[in-house]
Amino acid sequence: MHGTHDSTLILLSFIIAFLASFSGLDTVRRVFLSAGRRKLFWLTGGSLAMGLGIWAMHFIAMLAFQLPVLIHYDFYLVSLSVIIAIAASFWCLSLISLSEANLVRLFTGGIILGIGISGMHLVGMAAIKELFIHYQMLPLTFSISFSIVVSSIALLLAFRSSESGKRIRNSAKVISSVVMAMAIVGTHYTAMTATTFTGYRPFQVGAYMLNSQTIVIPVTIGALIILGVFLVISFISDQKWEDEITFKGAILESVLDCVIIIDQYGEIMECNPAVKTVFGYAREEMIGQQLEKTLLLPSSMKNGEQTFTFKAIEGKMICDERLEVTGVRQDRSTIPLELTVTKIKKAGSSLYTIYARDITPLKQTEENIRQLAYHDTLTGLPNRRFFEESLRRSLEEAKKGHAEVAVLFLDLDHFKKINDSMGHSIGDLLLKSVAERLKQCLDQKHFVARNGGDEFTIILNNTSEQKAENIVKQVIDCITSPFHLEGQTIEITTSIGVALFPKDASDEETLVKYADMAMYETKKRGKNNYTFYHHSAGSSSS
Repeated sequence: MHGTHDSTLILLSFIIAFLASFSGLDTVRRVFLSAGRRKLFWLTGGSLAMGLGIWAMHFIAMLAFQLPVLIHYDFYLVSLSVIIAIAASFWCLSLISLSEANLVRLFTGGIILGIGISGMHLVGMAAIKELFIHYQMLPLTFSISFSIVVSSIALLLAFRSSESGKRIRNSAKVISSVVMAMAIVGTHYTAMTATTFTGYRPFQVGAYMLNSQTIVIPVTIGALIILGVFLVISFISDQKWEDEITFKGAILESVLDCVIIIDQYGEIMECNPAVKTVFGYAREEMIGQQLEKTLLLPSSMKNGEQTFTFKAIEGKMICDERLEVTGVRQDRSTIPLELTVTKIKKAGSSLYTIYARDITPLKQTEENIRQLAYHDTLTGLPNRRFFEESLRRSLEEAKKGHAEVAVLFLDLDHFKKINDSMGHSIGDLLLKSVAERLKQCLDQKHFVARNGGDEFTIILNNTSEQKAENIVKQVIDCITSPFHLEGQTIEITTSIGVALFPKDASDEETLVKYADMAMYETKKRGKNNYTFYHHSAGSSSS
């Protein structure tokens, strides 16, 4: 038995399939952005709209296939086909909207939707009472495979074109809805090519039979009303959501600190304009990026025993705590940041707000204060306070490693005469030049400080008496070389006293005292020389 197709109803079936697909993809974003009952409402409503749309498309397409006999449908099988379409839509939408949409889940969703469309079609065909139906297996298998493949492609196009997470662009939804409509319509018409009507069997029409001529208008109008109402509700919700976003955006724009919203995977979902000022990235460049990989230096993401990772966030290790990390700007320069992580109370997937503040001015102020507190303002060398703390640490480490430490106490010979005769400006330049020479002739593992006036102190770590003596001689040679300051040549010498740990003393105060006493012993012996505490060694050098 052969039939003809009504082109108007074919076009109408495609339009309904498109609206059903668009409603379904629009539901994904709403489910993701909603919580509690609202999440369930959008998932249920979207599944009903999409499922009824798919079912309506099938029956309108069936009604477009006009046979020379009047067709009746079994009410119960028709109802079952509706349930299959809605259930497949619900399963597919919940799978791709309640979890991270990766390739496996998208393909699984495509399989569920494709099988649901095919199952709905076959059950709907089985509802026909008058006709005997036979299927050719190869075309029917192709029809089911076509439905699965094209449905998967539609979902993949939608999510590959997404702005961030589940926020699918409208252009992507339109393109994907067209592809999905092709899957729905294509499944029907490829399945129809596998269908053969072999005979007519008259039967007595019962109470639970549907007449094909009487249901075409109700099915069409009903499907369009349901889809229309759902899309209108979606549009109104969009307007409210946009107003809410605009309101929140106005608040975020007025905040000077960076405000960044991330999901449980560390992906940036939203940020305020301050991010552009601090990091150099525009908002569009930030959305969808990984916070850790894009904005933070990995080696800095530690706070004591806690590490700034999203595994740590999930473990509630660092929420509501202030963390200091190193940020990375777009030009790859680094800045010190203070971060505070707070969890957004939201059902379903976890969201977090990151408050980031550039603390460069604070760090500069702290460094200036530290510089003033621990360094000599004239020479830039560590001062007496810094020297005492460093000597304490050196002795603690030496005790652990059974090492020796030497303390050198230096005094410039005849500095007062130079300062009085040539002026304080030359005296200051001379002290600065002596400080530079001391730093140059000592290794980085040693420590040099200005004790005050024309006195300097040096810590020789992990040394011995012989090594200390060699370094002392180098220091004397450095100091006795002429200085050329403002066109004048100045020669000066130094007297040095040396005390050894643990040989001479076991605490820092006594060690410095003995080095000072040894230095005065050198002064008595004629200056420009050195003396070890309790015995002298070497001779003066010129």
